[in-house]
Amino acid sequence: MFTTGGVQPQEILTPALAAARRQLVDRAWSRLLALSDAVKVPLVQRRSPRQELAFLSRKAVSGCSAGTTVEVDLEAGMAAVIIEVEGSGDKQHQQQTPMTRSSAGDLVDEGELYAAVRAGLEVDAGSSRPTATDPFTEFWSSQSNGSRQNTLSIEECRIVFSELHPSFRHYGLDNSWVDGADAFLEAHLELGCNVVQSKSASSAAEYARLGIPPHLRSKLWFTLTQSEFTVNEEGYSEDLCRFLRGQVAKYELLTDRLILQEVKKCQDDDTYFVFEEMARDILLLWSRDESIASQYGEQLTGSMEDDVRPVSTGMRGRWSSEIKWFPPNGRLPMCGLSSYATLTSFLHSNLDTAYGLFRNLYLKYFQHMQTVTAHHCSITALHAMFETLLKQLDPLLFLHLAHKVAVGTSCRESLSTPSTPTSKSTWTAGAAFRPAFKWIVHGFVGTLDVEEVLLLWDRVIGFDRLELLSVMAAGLYLFRREKLMAALTKQDVEVLKAVCSFLAKVVELTCKSNAGSISRCSHGASCSAASVHHFCI
Repeated sequence: MFTTGGVQPQEILTPALAAARRQLVDRAWSRLLALSDAVKVPLVQRRSPRQELAFLSRKAVSGCSAGTTVEVDLEAGMAAVIIEVEGSGDKQHQQQTPMTRSSAGDLVDEGELYAAVRAGLEVDAGSSRPTATDPFTEFWSSQSNGSRQNTLSIEECRIVFSELHPSFRHYGLDNSWVDGADAFLEAHLELGCNVVQSKSASSAAEYARLGIPPHLRSKLWFTLTQSEFTVNEEGYSEDLCRFLRGQVAKYELLTDRLILQEVKKCQDDDTYFVFEEMARDILLLWSRDESIASQYGEQLTGSMEDDVRPVSTGMRGRWSSEIKWFPPNGRLPMCGLSSYATLTSFLHSNLDTAYGLFRNLYLKYFQHMQTVTAHHCSITALHAMFETLLKQLDPLLFLHLAHKVAVGTSCRESLSTPSTPTSKSTWTAGAAFRPAFKWIVHGFVGTLDVEEVLLLWDRVIGFDRLELLSVMAAGLYLFRREKLMAALTKQDVEVLKAVCSFLAKVVELTCKSNAGSISRCSHGASCSAASVHHFCI
C-alpha cells in the first residue's frame, strides 16, 4: 500500500534494524568520548573572553541604535578559534584517537553506515529462496520482507511520477535541443514568474516537477519548504540565525571539530570548494539549533533518544531554559552533511536565508538520508527500493551483482568490528551496490554536475518524494549495464564507481513506452530520472 503524497504511516523498527542502529550510535558516541579524552576538551564549554571578543563585529545590527547591539562575525571568530586550536597541539592528540582512523574524521564513515543498512536488510540465504506464493520481487532477494513494505514498485512509480512521462516537456531537457524549444522556454519562464507571484505551494510543486529555471529556484524552493505554521518565515529565520550565531560565539561544542573536518571535503572538489566557509557556518548553526531536536523526535519516534545523551551543558536555549542533552540539536554529525550544506549554498549568498532553506530541507529530507530507521524515506528504505527497482528492471544484472561479484566479510561482522584504513570490512555482501548507496546518501552531490543536481532536486521537492534518488541510482546502473555484467571482482566495481562519476556529461538512455521506443539524449538530470521511469513501461 502506498500514498501519492509525502506522508506515510510510521513504521516500527525490526529487531535487526534496531540492533544495527544501536551499534552504529554506540560506536559514534564511543569515538566522540574518546576524542574528548584525547584532546582534553569537554562536550560543551564556554568560550574564553578573548574568543568571544573575536566573534563580535563592530557593525551595529540593521534596525538597532548604533552601539546598542553588535553582530556576531562567524568568519572572523572561527578564524581566530582555528588558529588557537591548531596552535595548541590538538592535531597531535587527534592523530592518536580511533575517531580519526579515516582522513575525514567522521564519527561514522560511509562504509559503516552502509554496513548498518545491509545488516538491517539482510536475511539468511536459505530463507530468500522463492516459494510458490512469493511474488517476482521476492526472487533471490537480499532483503527481508519488512524492509520492502514501504518501497515503491515500478507500477507504483508510474503513478506517483506520472509527470516524468516523455509526453511532458521538462526544463533542462526540452528547452535546448528539440523542435519548438524557444517557444517552450518562453512559456515555461512566464508560467514560473506567475507561480512565484502567486506564492502557492501547490502550484509551485506542479511547476517544480517539470524543472525550475535558475533565477526562480531559490524563491520556489523557499515556497515549497517553508513551514505552514510560520507566518513570516524570513523574519523567523533571521531571528533564529541571530540567536544561533550568539550561541556559536558563547559556547564551543566538541562537534565543532568534526564539522571543521567535514567541510574540508569541499576542498577536494573544484566546484564546491568556494562554499567551504558557507557550509561551515551553516553546520555550526545547525549543531546548536535545539528546535531541530524536538521536531526530529516527533517525526522519528524513539530515534532522538538513541542519538542524544543527558548532559548538564550549561547552555541556555532560545527561551532561556537549560539544554540538558547533547548534541543540542539532537543529531550527531554524520558523513554527507557538507554535501547538503553546499547544495543550499548555491542558491543563497546570505547566511540567514541559506540556513533557513537548509534547516527546512534537513527536516523534510536530509535527516532521513542519514538515518537507519523504518521510515519510508530513510536511507534504509531508499537503498531497499534501489535494489528492488534494479531487480525488477533487470533481474539478470541484479543476480550477477548480488551473487557473482566477489565480496568480503559479512555485514554483521563489519558492523561489530571497527574498521581500519586497510580493512576489507567495508566491502560487504552487496558490495556491488555500494556506489549507489553513496550517490543516495549524498543526494548525487559530487556525482552529477551542479545544475543537474539542482534539476534532480527540483523533482524531489516538487513530488515531495526522496524515492526519486533511488530511481536515479537504478537508472545509472542500467546505463552502465554492459560494464557491470563484465565485473567479476570488487576491484571491477571500484573502477565502475569512478566511471559513473562522469555520467553527468552526457546521459543517453533508451526509454520504452507502450506506444513504441523513445530515445532521448540529455545534459540534464531530468532525462535520466524520467528514463528510469520508462524502462518498465
